[in-house]
Amino acid sequence: MFSAWSLMKAIRLIAAVIVVIIGVALVLESRKNVDASVQLTHAVRVGTLNGKPLFVPDQNAAAAFARQHDKPPANSPVDQQEVAAIATKKVCDSIKSQIGVAAREATQQEFRISVSHDELARVIVKTQFDATGFEKQRKQWITYNQAAAEVFDHYQDPDKVFETLILLLWAEISPGASREQVHKVWESNLVVWSTPEGRMRLAKMAAVSSGHNWNTEKAKAGMAKSMEHMLLNEKLDNAVIAKLAAEDPQFRAALDEHQRNGGIPLTAGVPITTPGLRYMSNKINEFWKSRYAQQKITLDDPKLADQCQLGSTLRVKVAGSNGI
Repeated sequence: MFSAWSLMKAIRLIAAVIVVIIGVALVLESRKNVDASVQLTHAVRVGTLNGKPLFVPDQNAAAAFARQHDKPPANSPVDQQEVAAIATKKVCDSIKSQIGVAAREATQQEFRISVSHDELARVIVKTQFDATGFEKQRKQWITYNQAAAEVFDHYQDPDKVFETLILLLWAEISPGASREQVHKVWESNLVVWSTPEGRMRLAKMAAVSSGHNWNTEKAKAGMAKSMEHMLLNEKLDNAVIAKLAAEDPQFRAALDEHQRNGGIPLTAGVPITTPGLRYMSNKINEFWKSRYAQQKITLDDPKLADQCQLGSTLRVKVAGSNGI
């Protein structure tokens, strides 16, 4: 078998698996002293996704405008038009992100991707879970809650929060995890935390881990959930590559060439120029677009589908929009 992660480090740089962020704005002055451990995000229902309510975080586009221009928006057509555009982009980014997560979850079920108890146990054993691991797990839940508060309550840039909190956290609790792995978990977490229910569960875990009753068993359970999520993503990426290699001789040949070369160690921002990697990334892109198109989405305002270009970017069809 081939090593999927060495391939994915190269391919993910240009594969069009939707990577979006949820909400960018200023810290509101009135919220500086709010207790982030109990503050929950506000969400707005905009439709349904696969039969479930589709929520997006309540927007503060005026604050985002102020952050970009170092001044609040004026009551002028130009400024107000930009504020409206910022709000629309935030809503669209959130919708696209949730469609991407839903597609991965559906594909995971279709491919019957799972992580056995033994697999999970082997990974946890490798972490040498002791008093140090116990403290790492405590720190993880507290930092996750802080990160969610920064993004959704204090309207901080999710990319900045990822760099300043999440990457530093994972460098300490799981040094072997790649940036791509950590970012994929971060994206999924943002979707979960964008709902009041998701934030409530997170706040509860942070509160429990901060309390006197936090023990080794609870810490191991928390670590198991994080590791299972990462392993599921890794297995899904492996399965997609294996499926494309089995069905497409050209993909298989490009993959074999990649393996013979020992993989191509690329860092973020380095363009992929080899024809083989470009071909494989395009095929992975096409695969995921076909999965996005299978997600059933309705919008309370169908025009939003056209504004978000769901048809052209994700091939998603929404009843009432020009794309159907």
